[in-house]
Amino acid sequence: MDSRIRVALAPTRDTTFLVATDAGGNEILKARLAPPAPVHPRAAWTLLEGLSLWCRAPLSVVVAVDEEAASSGWPLSDGFGRGYPAVFSEVAVVARPGHRPPDFAHLRRICRRGVR
Repeated sequence: MDSRIRVALAPTRDTTFLVATDAGGNEILKARLAPPAPVHPRAAWTLLEGLSLWCRAPLSVVVAVDEEAASSGWPLSDGFGRGYPAVFSEVAVVARPGHRPPDFAHLRRICRRGVR
C-alpha cells in the first residue's frame, strides 16, 4: 500500500484551495488559503515540507491550474507545467477543466487519483 499523503492544490486569483488525504483516503487537511501571488516564494514548499514532516510520510502533490494560474509562475512548477521534484514529495500539474472555480469535491477526486 502506498503510504504517501495525497495533496491537491488549486490556486486561483482570489484564493488557494488545498485538500490532503492520508493513505487510506481519509481527509486530514482542508484549507482555503491566500492566493499564491502575494505570498513568499517559498511558502508553498514550506507548507508542504511541514505537512510531510508532521505526517512522517512523503507527499504526492497535484496542482490543478487554469491557464492564467499556469502562466503566473506558480512556485511548485516550471513554466512548462512540470512539477519540481523534492525530497519530500512528487509534484504534478494538471489542467483544471473549464473556467469554473475549483471546489473541495473536485480536489478530493484528484486526491483519490493521485499523481500519475
